[in-house]
Amino acid sequence: MRYAHYDNSTGEILGFYSEETHGTFREEGCSIPSTSIQTTKEEWENCLNNQSEYKVDLDTLELIHDPHISTLEEEKNKKLSLVRRIAGQLINDRFKDYDIQNLFVLENKTDIQDYYLDTRATKQGVSDAINAMRDACNSLEDDINNATDKTTLENLDLSKDILINIAGW
Repeated sequence: MRYAHYDNSTGEILGFYSEETHGTFREEGCSIPSTSIQTTKEEWENCLNNQSEYKVDLDTLELIHDPHISTLEEEKNKKLSLVRRIAGQLINDRFKDYDIQNLFVLENKTDIQDYYLDTRATKQGVSDAINAMRDACNSLEDDINNATDKTTLENLDLSKDILINIAGW
C-alpha cells in the first residue's frame, strides 16, 4: 500500500510512503506519518509526475487534482517578459555587429564607421531605430498592464511582427 503524507492545514502533499519500505500504517515501528492517506498506484504515479497539481481535501481526506491556476498578475508578468525578450532579440538581430550598450562610445571604431557607410545609417538613425523599438515595447507593456482580465490579455498580439510594425522598422 502507498500513502501520501500531507500538511494538515493546507492539504499540500509533503511526501510519499509505502508499507513495504516504511512498515504497516498505524502499527508500532511504522514510519508513515499519521497525517497520511492511502493512495492507489495510479494516484501515486499521477502525484509523482505532477506533484504541484495534487493535494488532500481536508474535509473529505481524499486526494484531489488541484492544478495551479495562475493569477492575472502572474500572466501579465509572463507577457511582459515575452515582449521584452522579443524586443531585445529584434534589436540584437538588427544591430548585432557592435555593442548596443556602448553605441556612442564605439562610434569612432572602424567597424561602426563601416556599418554606417555600408547601410547609409547615421548615428542618429541607429539611435532612433533602437528608441522606436523601445517605444513599441513600452506601448505593448502598457496594453499588458491595462488588461483587466485574462481573456483581454490572451487576445493581445505580442508577436515579433507587431513590434516591428509599431516601431516602424
